[in-house]
Amino acid sequence: MMNEYDAAIIGSGFGGAVTAYKLAMKNYRVCILERGPQWTGEYFPGSAEKNVYENVQEIISASRLIKMGNSLGVREELRRLIPRSPMEELYEPPLWEYRWLKKMDVLTANGVGGGSLIYANVLCRAHKEAFQDWPQGMDWASELERHYDEVEGEIGTNIAIGHDKSRALESASKNSGKGQWKSVNLAIQKLHDRVNGGLDCAICHPNRKEEELKAARAKACEKEKEEGLCMSCGRCVLGCKRLNKRTLDLNYIRRAVREKGAHLYPNHEVTGIKPLDNGYLILCDEQERAFKAKTVVIAAGTLGSTRLLLRCKNDGTLPNLSDKTLGTKFSGNGDFQGFAYDCNIPVNSSIGPTITSGIDFNPKTIMVEEGGIPDVLAPLAQAFIPTFGVLAQLMSLEFTDFINLIMGQKGLEFKEEDVTKKSIMFLCMGRDGAYGKIRLSGDDIDVDWDEEACKKLEAFIEGLETELQGLSAGIGGTYFPNPLWRNPMWDKGKLVTVHPLGGCPMGLNEKEGVVKPNGEVFGHDNLYVADGSIIPAALGVNPSLTIAALANRIAENIPTKT
Repeated sequence: MMNEYDAAIIGSGFGGAVTAYKLAMKNYRVCILERGPQWTGEYFPGSAEKNVYENVQEIISASRLIKMGNSLGVREELRRLIPRSPMEELYEPPLWEYRWLKKMDVLTANGVGGGSLIYANVLCRAHKEAFQDWPQGMDWASELERHYDEVEGEIGTNIAIGHDKSRALESASKNSGKGQWKSVNLAIQKLHDRVNGGLDCAICHPNRKEEELKAARAKACEKEKEEGLCMSCGRCVLGCKRLNKRTLDLNYIRRAVREKGAHLYPNHEVTGIKPLDNGYLILCDEQERAFKAKTVVIAAGTLGSTRLLLRCKNDGTLPNLSDKTLGTKFSGNGDFQGFAYDCNIPVNSSIGPTITSGIDFNPKTIMVEEGGIPDVLAPLAQAFIPTFGVLAQLMSLEFTDFINLIMGQKGLEFKEEDVTKKSIMFLCMGRDGAYGKIRLSGDDIDVDWDEEACKKLEAFIEGLETELQGLSAGIGGTYFPNPLWRNPMWDKGKLVTVHPLGGCPMGLNEKEGVVKPNGEVFGHDNLYVADGSIIPAALGVNPSLTIAALANRIAENIPTKT
């Protein structure tokens, strides 16, 4: 069955959702092809009504670990300890995909709305310094300004104030003399007055009895449920059951479909694109459908778009793709995670949106934000954070101190109280150099890093750790990094990013990039890429807003249908 459209949008994240709506506004007959399902709030994993064991069951069921194209049997292995969740059939395909790649693992979302389903809602504008490696000849900061404005207006933003973890990060900045603390814009519904008016502080007050805290929290949550306001449950990254996140399926995509007649096709993974005399043929896996469109916008995310174009190049269907630049300038946006354990001020990591504030290290182009722990996973943090805190102490010991420890002459501090009250997670971003190159590995992808690139990347992370150690000391905490990066069992190892960028970078010509500054692919008219894959360097802030603004600009420059 052939479906014909003026424009086909492949993907529904920040690039796809924006371009779909903008082109539909220009009277294009638009289809949106999304490989994942359409999620509804009640099916997001984890619930306050369930115990931690049941919640972990659901989260495992909603995840897939992939190593170079092979789905690893993680769910099967974990099921030996944790039996099948009754809801597992709802999570195929899964909500999360964790790709195990060389040097850097990548966590992405799968579904209508793309990364907005599980991101932490932060909408930050990039500093002008972040654009220095973009195509020359344009003031990108000024060029994107009105597109930033338009996207913020379409999605809507609020700020979250009055949370202990915000105050803890602010104290860390002031006491250490590092960076400038600020609240960040969030794509969430308005928080209840219990937060903005200071009642949240009363709920979290350390002198209140546990029963009073639970009662106050329950009462506030019930009121929020009635009013449709943010519940401050910290589960933004698990998917918002109350739909209080302003995810793209609730704004851009909904408007494109309901108001402008765009057609949405969930569970349609595009596997190939072939040029026709007047447009392109789009092939979908395991579907008895083919799509024809005069204009195609690839917005399947950094990994998805790059993989699709690499396949098309390999199959010979898009022969003019640049051999030199396709797959290059891959970056994790400088993502790095660290923790401060046993701080000397209240943190209460499980109360509030996942992120509420950040420390701006500009002009270094580094951003450090506090990360919340979902309330449904707080019991797990109780077990893991002290364990990693002890590991951090072990790793910091000199050899003689280690000998004294195992001989019983030296002790380790191990706290037993609720660690989420005194522990903070640091979520870092910075300009990491974009040294990776994505390549095909069988039918899937992996990332190559040469030795010199690895050295530069490690030096960059060491600089980040120096800043985090200072912030931790500023609030009396014990610092330890993501255990995948520094672990007693292996040398410096894996980074984890939720902000992959590059692979189809912009450039002024085919020697510099895969696409032009307007997003059009070199050598293939009316074929565009509009997502994080075209960003040629790390931004050093959460990239969602910049991706959306760039997509807005690309769609605006596509001619209006006549």
